[in-house]
Amino acid sequence: MNPSTIKATLDQSEYGYRYNQDSFLLASFFRQDRPGLMADFCAGAGVVSILIGSHRPSQPILALELNRSMATMAAKNAAAYGLKNYRIIEADVMTAPRLFKGRPFSAIVANPPYRKRGHGRLNHDLEKAMARHEVAMTLSGLVVAASQLLAPGGTLTLVMLVSRREEYLSLLSGAGFCESRVRLIRYRSFSPAKVFLSEAVYGEKALLTEEPPLIVEEENGWSPEYKSIVEKYGG
Repeated sequence: MNPSTIKATLDQSEYGYRYNQDSFLLASFFRQDRPGLMADFCAGAGVVSILIGSHRPSQPILALELNRSMATMAAKNAAAYGLKNYRIIEADVMTAPRLFKGRPFSAIVANPPYRKRGHGRLNHDLEKAMARHEVAMTLSGLVVAASQLLAPGGTLTLVMLVSRREEYLSLLSGAGFCESRVRLIRYRSFSPAKVFLSEAVYGEKALLTEEPPLIVEEENGWSPEYKSIVEKYGG
């Protein structure tokens, strides 16, 4: 079973960037305790926020995506899922604070590029390069933008490489965030964690809850938890 073959009405680029397991894991990890508008930064084809919205039909969602073709695809995917409270804007996350007045969001979810530009081989396909490397945005820019747009007590939830965890924690601290939940992802039971899921609260103190690692694949196949996530969000 692979996310790309799950029975779902989610279109994606045939040759460019294609969503993967992390989108489903992030959607499953997301928790919305406060009412209000949720934003999806680096929305791509809208996978993460559409999966979240499919289980929260009354949740208003605003998705931001810089690439026009991906933004168009996200709008079509949201319509296919019948999401009435979903809106997509073709916009640059780095300039988002200039687009909105005040602090309109109670939550922001993001699946940003994992790698800094200059670290690893840059894909010749621009769409893939922007999704994997910090070509059009940076992790620091994302955190700063979120700090300027979240209401006090609002949350930033994302997935990122374990190798960048200390950098991310430093960025959170400098921007007024306090990490409230974290979970490591181990793609195989015998392998170390490569990515982590994190929830951080803006402008308020929070006790950190370290959740047990999520194992995607065990010796005999997909783990029961990962299967349940796929069944819940993949149909």
